[in-house]
Amino acid sequence: MNEILPSAFESPDHPKRTAERPKHSMEAIEASHDKSLQQQAEIRQTEIEKEGRRNEIAGFLMDLYVDPSSRAFLEPYEDNGQFPEQVTDTLRAYEKKKQQTKPEYDITKKPVAIIVGVLDRHSEKVEARQEVESTETNRNKYVSLVEKLRQDGKSTTDIIRQLAEHPDTPESERGKLQALSKIIALARTAEDRRLIEGKLNEQNLAALPDPATFISFEIFSSSGYDTGISEETQNAIAQEFGLDRPQPIDTGSDVREAATKTQVNPQTGEAEPAHTEEHPAPIRPGVTAHTVTGDEIILKAHAGSSTIKKDVTGWSDEDIGLLAEALGFWTGTEEFGATGFVESVYKIDFSILSSDAFDPIKLTEIRQKLTYLVGGLEGYDGDIFDVREKKGLIRYQMRLLSEDGEATGWENDQAATERMVKKFGLDEPNALKAFGDYTQTTYLTGDATAEDLQKYLTKKSPERNSLHAPPSA
Repeated sequence: MNEILPSAFESPDHPKRTAERPKHSMEAIEASHDKSLQQQAEIRQTEIEKEGRRNEIAGFLMDLYVDPSSRAFLEPYEDNGQFPEQVTDTLRAYEKKKQQTKPEYDITKKPVAIIVGVLDRHSEKVEARQEVESTETNRNKYVSLVEKLRQDGKSTTDIIRQLAEHPDTPESERGKLQALSKIIALARTAEDRRLIEGKLNEQNLAALPDPATFISFEIFSSSGYDTGISEETQNAIAQEFGLDRPQPIDTGSDVREAATKTQVNPQTGEAEPAHTEEHPAPIRPGVTAHTVTGDEIILKAHAGSSTIKKDVTGWSDEDIGLLAEALGFWTGTEEFGATGFVESVYKIDFSILSSDAFDPIKLTEIRQKLTYLVGGLEGYDGDIFDVREKKGLIRYQMRLLSEDGEATGWENDQAATERMVKKFGLDEPNALKAFGDYTQTTYLTGDATAEDLQKYLTKKSPERNSLHAPPSA
């Protein structure tokens, strides 16, 4: 007789296992089945009730539709294909939302005015959502188009020309692009055209300036700055865009005279203000002067979405000139993207300019700092500089105070600039003046380094600057 060997999985420690399946009684199985059927029936009943309620609302709408007194408000929805299906769904969704707080709410019991209001509000939301989605889609197509043109090696000027008439350009951008293209076309000489195109090529495509701002900063000359654009071209552009060219204004007394200038009204023969708020006298880019009745002197500055308006009636010519210069400096640094740098290094609080109270001490501090760093107003009737003349100098200062010493654009890390200010000890007036002297002296050569600056500052103020290690290259 053959010997039956134990299984390899059997041992004294691991006895043979027998798998026992749980046993369910027939009653338990039937109960579980009945529960499942009940749940399915409840779901089905809910669906039937929902569909039944939807049919009730649809029937209610059809009653309104056949009634001549209420049919008119449904016809627009019939014309655009929303009646009856989408209109029914809209009313049912609104009813369900109301029933969350008012279970008895019944949309079919409401007057026609309520029904119309619900449908109109829903249509407005749908249209607004569709408009947002459409705008976003168009914007993405536009951005992709710009990127493609960049990758193709197109200049900013070439891209502006192409996008001005491209079908994928959003209407919000098209007018600006067409106006900038028009500026090029208005050039009266080949040299003007070359200069204008060069100025446009320096612009950031992601944040192109509005045409009036571009003209103010890049086309129109002032008594303090020559853009290089010919008189003929400047006059043609001024006429085309309905803009006034800056008047020869150099001092605070010039500002006073421009603001209070009068002219004879040809109809009445009486004198009236020549420069009102609607038609002010341009002083510097972004800065104007006007009067109200002929006695007041109002200075106004605009940069981006910010506006500063200051009544300087009764101020001295010196203070009027200083404020005009400071406002011009503010609008310029805002336009260049250098406001953060100026606030960190120059320590000029531009909010002072918009303060209602006249603070001669703070105004004097601004004068001192502008004089230190870029050259500025020097007492009564001193010349008002044009910030555009200082644009290259400010960029040069930014390069010297950048942590890598290689910054060439207007991008500025304000926190990094603050660190460099501390390393160079520029938080003291004497050091700040020395920094201004050094940068204004070396700007034309432009070959100074951070190490050269450190040596100069240490020489000028060895006690202070010996505490500061030279910044890392």
